Amino acid sequence: MDYLMSCQNADGSWGDPEADDMYCRYHPTWNRYHGLRDYAWRGRRLSFPQFGPLLACEKKQSRAISNRRDSKRLQPTLAIYH
Repeated sequence: MDYLMSCQNADGSWGDPEADDMYCRYHPTWNRYHGLRDYAWRGRRLSFPQFGPLLACEKKQSRAISNRRDSKRLQPTLAIYH
């Protein structure tokens, strides 16, 4: 982790800040971010606990919508062929 942090640019990114190709900026940043994320992972948790109630409400609404869709899909229909 010390190595990753020592290579970080002043703007928080990694890679060559003078590179013409944007890939040379976002690819190193993306990969190092994921390396640090995995290093810091301590199990399932919210980064911002104050959003917990909002997420719970959203989850409840999402399940209700999903259940309505599923119940409509499972209703038997009468098909009449001529």
